[in-house]
Amino acid sequence: MKKGLPVLIIALILFQSCLNGQIKNGIYKNDQIDSKIRSAINANNKMAFAAISEGKLDGLDGIIWDSLKMNLNDDFKNKFIPQMSRIMKGKTYRVFADIYIQTAKAQDSCKIEAGDGDNKWSMKISTRTKESYLSMLVTGDTLNEVMLTLVYEKIDGKWKLCNIMGEDYSLAGKNALDLYHHAQELEKKNYLIDAINFMSLSNHCLHPAGQYFLYAKQKEIKDYTDSLTNKTIAIFPFPYLMQQVKSMPTVVNLHYEVYEHQFVPFIAYQSHYFVKDTVALKGENDEIQSKIGTIFPGMDKIHPYILYRVYNDLPQGNSNPPYYGFIQKIKSELEKN
Repeated sequence: MKKGLPVLIIALILFQSCLNGQIKNGIYKNDQIDSKIRSAINANNKMAFAAISEGKLDGLDGIIWDSLKMNLNDDFKNKFIPQMSRIMKGKTYRVFADIYIQTAKAQDSCKIEAGDGDNKWSMKISTRTKESYLSMLVTGDTLNEVMLTLVYEKIDGKWKLCNIMGEDYSLAGKNALDLYHHAQELEKKNYLIDAINFMSLSNHCLHPAGQYFLYAKQKEIKDYTDSLTNKTIAIFPFPYLMQQVKSMPTVVNLHYEVYEHQFVPFIAYQSHYFVKDTVALKGENDEIQSKIGTIFPGMDKIHPYILYRVYNDLPQGNSNPPYYGFIQKIKSELEKN
């Protein structure tokens, strides 16, 4: 899962307010777009996708705008491209949306609205030329999909790549809306810790085409996140004392991490037993594992694994105190029988 991929904006300046009424009937989506224009962009997309997948920026020569190429910074080259390449390499892509914008003048403003049902979204942009094109491509796997947004502008009669953005589109096979609804179902079952962690994943995927991409349910998701957070904290204040366990260790951190190509709970706790006393630690952890569904309801029902890390002294800043780890493999109902 990528974190904080940089966004480089040269040709399109995305901003928070849109000047109403400046563009009418100048935004065309998907099949509304002239087939010749869409075909030309599709060819460019294939080149751009291949170049970024392989981490070879010279593969963009011929389609990248000179000004963009000159302004590619070290973060873009050394962080953004390698992170995107790791997820994209060897994969194909699907088109989330194609948007063609034609304006009467350069330096104009508009609001794009698209999508259906829960997945309705909008994006406010300012254009620099009379013709612009956004291609939003989704690629990855069931663990993590990213959206690669390629922005083109017609410059001297040729389509030039003027902006490249990439953000997470889905995690655990679910986009932001799917994760939101899944969290709601978990809350109904009183699986609050998992519900709040799924909302964390949901919020991470809320802006797959950058901060100016907004789902219609953006505010609803934020309000639900705040409400669920307050409810969860009231029941599980952190640090959380596991009173169900005789030695009463304290949970200091609980989040999802990737293990065996899936998101599973990672529980860090502070024990009174010395971390080198692995016999005592194992006895304590065995008790935790046997009671984890009581300590955090539902956790033993929806995950195949739970990861544990035990500390005496907690990490502070750059410190890395000794710790010991355990992995709980949870038997399926079939295995239990």
